[in-house]
Amino acid sequence: MILVIKACRTNFAQPYDVWLILHTLLAFVAYHLLGMLLGVMFLWRFVGLLAIKLNGGPFAIGDRVFILAGPHKGEVGTVYELWKSRFQLRVFLNEEEKKKVKDVLGDHQVWRVAEDKSEGAEQQS
Repeated sequence: MILVIKACRTNFAQPYDVWLILHTLLAFVAYHLLGMLLGVMFLWRFVGLLAIKLNGGPFAIGDRVFILAGPHKGEVGTVYELWKSRFQLRVFLNEEEKKKVKDVLGDHQVWRVAEDKSEGAEQQS
């Protein structure tokens, strides 16, 4: 931006010079805001899909998950229903939450709990 002002070689003596600089600054800010808005609109879903992958997704019915956000943060439950079109799932916490449909979470709000392989090894022996 400073280069634009220097390139104009303005002395701020004429009102036209001041308006030119103000319009340039306004255009600079407007284009950056527009770029951020479009970036969020088009790239946000890809960032969300990456977060789901890093959290152990895609999830399936029967997966044990740790809840990362929301009113049930820190609890562990089992996925019993998937709403793929909405990128949501239902996690069984208790019967009351299930009846009130308060157990719906976004795919990005849960983290798959690793299966304990030592139990499986003991059962096979």
